[in-house]
Amino acid sequence: MKKSILSFILILSVAIVFAQDVIYTISGEISQSKTALDSILVENISTGKRALFAKLPALQTYQINLTKNAFWGTVGIDDKKVKSFSESRNLPGLIAVSFWGNAPVETDISVFAANGQMVFATKGKTILPGNTVEIKLVNEGVFFVRFDTPAETKTFKAVGVNQVAVFDITVTPSNMNRVQEKSGILSDASLTNFLPGDTIRVSIYKNGYYARPKGMKITTSSAVNFPFEVSTVAATGTSDGYVPLNEITTNVTAFDTLTGLVKINYTGENPGLLPGDVIAVDVDTMGYLRKVVSTTLIGGTVTAQTVPAYMNEIFVDKEIKLNTGLMNPGVQLKSNASMEEISEALTDENGYIHPVEVYYHTVDGRIITKSAFSIPQNGEEVVPVYDFTEDIATDLYGKSGDNVHFYIDKGKVFVSTNAVFDFDFRDEGRSDTETKLKQGDLNSFKFYLEGTAGVQAKLKLDISK
Repeated sequence: MKKSILSFILILSVAIVFAQDVIYTISGEISQSKTALDSILVENISTGKRALFAKLPALQTYQINLTKNAFWGTVGIDDKKVKSFSESRNLPGLIAVSFWGNAPVETDISVFAANGQMVFATKGKTILPGNTVEIKLVNEGVFFVRFDTPAETKTFKAVGVNQVAVFDITVTPSNMNRVQEKSGILSDASLTNFLPGDTIRVSIYKNGYYARPKGMKITTSSAVNFPFEVSTVAATGTSDGYVPLNEITTNVTAFDTLTGLVKINYTGENPGLLPGDVIAVDVDTMGYLRKVVSTTLIGGTVTAQTVPAYMNEIFVDKEIKLNTGLMNPGVQLKSNASMEEISEALTDENGYIHPVEVYYHTVDGRIITKSAFSIPQNGEEVVPVYDFTEDIATDLYGKSGDNVHFYIDKGKVFVSTNAVFDFDFRDEGRSDTETKLKQGDLNSFKFYLEGTAGVQAKLKLDISK
């Protein structure tokens, strides 16, 4: 009887320990359909720790045990079902998977094409502890290699090549002295637990798509789903990390260039800025590119700590042509016109974008504004950003009434010019292995002045004797 009571207490104790584990079931969706993920990043904002789960199998949902900082796949947290296959090599045409279980296991091995069609299978293959299974893959394309045992299912992604005749599987012994990973751990991060009450940010990644990270406080186990959108890098050439602030519902009320603090008042929906986001801050007549480090929210005001951001963090695969001359839009522009309408109206036939307004700061502190909204429709096609004219009517020899008077009756010196900028960013820049946010690489840059300068004068010579 005592033995039964003791067994019950032990079982209850284990159940309580597992019940306290915080497990997040994470998934991604494309057009409301679940999709496999490339990697998952969990950041503990409270402690600065992070856990990266990469090389994920092709599943519809992923279980992350925050308490143990471990990836548990879809098999829960039963130690009897700990995953024991791990990828040791992955080359074009060949994938090698090592088995680190404690006992031999009967394994079914299947190979699927990217469209889900099974192209090869073998059943009941005995895999010993320390064995490595090498699978040669026929034909070019992406394949998924699945290992099925009574205790688990593990899937690996690989790439085939046209260099082998048939699918082939070879089992070879491996060195059992290899240092084994703890069960389910796929992260290089410190195994510091994520504790209830900590604030975390969860980010998921899939090549060609983007989902906004989600921040939350750890409470209890729950499901977190992320809707994917097509990456703006492919669609527009701009970074997924750029967040345009709504000009109607947001207003930058303060920006300290020394500390980087930005205060943004908003009405309606919170702009939802996250660390890593890049924003454009407009203050007075100056514009700044800033990257968000952290945010705090009080009432309807977001205070963001920022650092300088750079053009290649916004433009990834894009060519930007800027001409500082004010362009006659040729159409009636309205102050409430959309950014697309303004951009189209103020882009010339050579693809150069012209400004909406130009501000001149005079030496006496005045600000003079020239605007495309105020250019007459029948006026000049482009008003130069710099337009200087000086009257040079003056005496060159003698003065009026002298016997000999040589002078400039009418004259002027003029300079009229625009500054031209040409940036060419290419999608060959670095991509952060964790954030998957691509950055552009400046392929070429041109800057020059485009304009005219000259002197016009009407000379007169008066001789009375």
